[in-house]
Amino acid sequence: ASYSLAQTKQALRLYRNLMKLQMRKVPDELRPLGDLMIKQEFRLHLDSATEDQMGKFLVAWGEYARMLDSQLDTDRSMNKMKKVLHDPHLDGMLKDKMTEEQQGTLKEFKDVIFDAAKK
Repeated sequence: ASYSLAQTKQALRLYRNLMKLQMRKVPDELRPLGDLMIKQEFRLHLDSATEDQMGKFLVAWGEYARMLDSQLDTDRSMNKMKKVLHDPHLDGMLKDKMTEEQQGTLKEFKDVIFDAAKK
């Protein structure tokens, strides 16, 4: 990894914040998948990102954290989760910043959410 100590500290704070948001705001049945996705992405980027890549990574995940914090309330409503994930602005923003593999993981996450909502 070739990024600054400040970025490392920022990434760790963001990781902790995301995991807390997951615990408070994501429905119980979806939390394991979301936790796994966050852990994998952070592990991958903390191990091998350049300074520029880490900057983009922090911006994208920071946006996700703000969106999660502002649009979902503590009742863990599946309908609100579905509405957030259908946001075309979020899709456009993430598509430019995610690899095909990451987009596939996000699609799997969305599929799980919509399958769980049908039950």
